[in-house]
Amino acid sequence: MAFLKKNNEKKEPVVSKTAKKKQFKNGSYTILYSAIAVAVVVFLNLIIGTLPTSVIHSDLSANKLYTISEQTESIVKSLEDDITIYFITTENRKDNTIDQMLKKYDELSSHVTVKQIDPTTNPYFIRSYTDETLYLNSVIVESDVRYKVLNYTDIYQNTYEFDMSTGNYNTVTNYDGENQVTGAIDFVLTDEIPVIYILDGNGEAALPDTLVASIERQNIDTEPLNLLSASSIPQDAEALIMFSPASDITQEQYDILLPYLERGGRLLLFTDFANGVLPNLGVLMNNYGVESTPTIVMEADTQHYVPDYNYYLLPIIESHDITVNLTDGRYILAPLCHPIKELDSYRNTITVSPLLSTTDQAYAKISPQTMERESGDEGGPFHTAVAISETVGQTETRIVWISASTLAYDQVDKSVGGSNSIFILGAVNWLCDEKTSDIVIDAKALTQEQLTLTASQATMWAVIMMVILPLASIVAGIVIFVHRRRH
Repeated sequence: MAFLKKNNEKKEPVVSKTAKKKQFKNGSYTILYSAIAVAVVVFLNLIIGTLPTSVIHSDLSANKLYTISEQTESIVKSLEDDITIYFITTENRKDNTIDQMLKKYDELSSHVTVKQIDPTTNPYFIRSYTDETLYLNSVIVESDVRYKVLNYTDIYQNTYEFDMSTGNYNTVTNYDGENQVTGAIDFVLTDEIPVIYILDGNGEAALPDTLVASIERQNIDTEPLNLLSASSIPQDAEALIMFSPASDITQEQYDILLPYLERGGRLLLFTDFANGVLPNLGVLMNNYGVESTPTIVMEADTQHYVPDYNYYLLPIIESHDITVNLTDGRYILAPLCHPIKELDSYRNTITVSPLLSTTDQAYAKISPQTMERESGDEGGPFHTAVAISETVGQTETRIVWISASTLAYDQVDKSVGGSNSIFILGAVNWLCDEKTSDIVIDAKALTQEQLTLTASQATMWAVIMMVILPLASIVAGIVIFVHRRRH
């Protein structure tokens, strides 16, 4: 019997020439489509690369760190003179936030040019602008008129905030880049810069650096003036600041200050309860219809003081040109104030306007051995800050008197979200006849801000959190338990 041998080898399928051509054609199309897709992607990347930063970047940060304000846009877009912004940095240590911000300035106007300067390859560039140490990521803004140097520490500002619950100071960092650069642009294009003289010679406390910087950002120069050695007030003085003098002015100083004020001079005066009675300074202020008393103000209305500290006032903010930016529910924190009173009679050419006031539940103590009200304590309401004006010929004398220097300190100001500095800058602006810069761009906090609660608010939330919510949870639990048992 013959057997046929089975061939188990696989035979390759026979592909026709037509099929091969079709496969080749399909492969060619695939390569062509891929090449077109790559070309489109490359083209789109090139197009997107030419678009403004504001178009291709979206600011998703909670505090809008990368967003430029409408005020900056308006100022930069209306520029008619050329501005050069020098970004002092290196490629490997460039601050991205500042870099992105400056790109937006560059895109807003053809009059703005941003140039990056590497101090390692161009070490002599900075010396032509300042002898001070300039840190990486600093900025210099220059016009044909003048220039302004913004150190990195001006852009990222560290302040120290006192936490009354722990007794410790916490570091608070704010990004102030936009406010600094926009203010610098306004500064370098301003023809005349007003000068405010900060008085010394009577044991005055140092005006806080942060406040001085804020004043100078309003396009104001500040200069020291010692009244013990000066024979007169300089002609270019737009205003004077006297900050918490520890000792009284002399008769000679009085004879300098009074004629200056009578000619339409301007004065921002801070005094403190702790410095006691200053007779000559008192007479100077009596000449303008006001006086102080050597007492400390306590507040009994729980809506107007900080919990457990009834001498940390949250005063009533009165209506005035100085306080127009404080009408949106802001608080001012004013610790350790003394009363400012109007005299029973004064010249009818003088106008005394309250700026900060207590409620009628406030009282003033001569010696605060206890915070509680006692018989003999004078009752409120009291003024703790006033504005005084008197027309003199074609000009006007203006005085702002604030009865606690504590308003100016960083930790106090930060506790109310910067309201104190807004108030003080409003006073400076009023004293300078609105000649200061009207640029107000809030710094952007990189750390959490404190929440300010009045004593009554603190009590309300304590009751809610410690009584109402626990009771509600217990009741809800009982209801659910009973319902399940029944079903």
